[in-house]
Amino acid sequence: MHTGNLLSFDNKPIKKIRYGIDTDKFNFTSDAFNSNPHSLVFVGTVCEKKGVKNLVLAIDQVKDQFPNVHLDIYGKDWYFSNGDSYKDMIREMIKGRLESHIQLHDPVPHDQIPEIYESAEICIFPSFMETQGLVAPEAMAMGKLVIFTDKGPGPETIQHGIDGFLCNPLEVSSIAEAIREAFQALGRKKEISRAARKTIEENFGLSKILKENVNFYNQVIHA
Repeated sequence: MHTGNLLSFDNKPIKKIRYGIDTDKFNFTSDAFNSNPHSLVFVGTVCEKKGVKNLVLAIDQVKDQFPNVHLDIYGKDWYFSNGDSYKDMIREMIKGRLESHIQLHDPVPHDQIPEIYESAEICIFPSFMETQGLVAPEAMAMGKLVIFTDKGPGPETIQHGIDGFLCNPLEVSSIAEAIREAFQALGRKKEISRAARKTIEENFGLSKILKENVNFYNQVIHA
């Protein structure tokens, strides 16, 4: 509904229909509780608007308290107007004291993403700007602890501290605090994981979304 507030439809009603999530592909199994301690994963384009630079800086802020923290970044590169690689800039940032905590990876096929999510304790997506997107709901469907942006669709997707966590991606300290809060909530991991799965089943399940689409188009056709 955030997008609808920015557009004009001449006072016509707006119908919100979410993306559908394949909850069989992004399945919730007991492996959701067996990930590497204090590990995080980011999947998406490695660029400024996805919050990658601030995420790296946030890891620098939490590594003293959590010395085993490790972030894996998966995604395609983005290029500045002069042709410079954003990934190369990130590599320069992590040289030295962050090299043991952060690793950059090439993008992977969508079919491999569930395995990547499974390996991490937390899936984190601190986007400056975002459509609804799929990455956060897909990770939630697997029962992962998810940190999402508090911008745009973030609060429509996650209830902070109940089925995931939200952060202000524009503030490094906010991302760092969300990571700390998520790590400190590991005693509630099963509770949060099951709540996340339930949220996705109730709001993003394919059968539900299909029914909403059919009903909407029937309304349009017979209007």
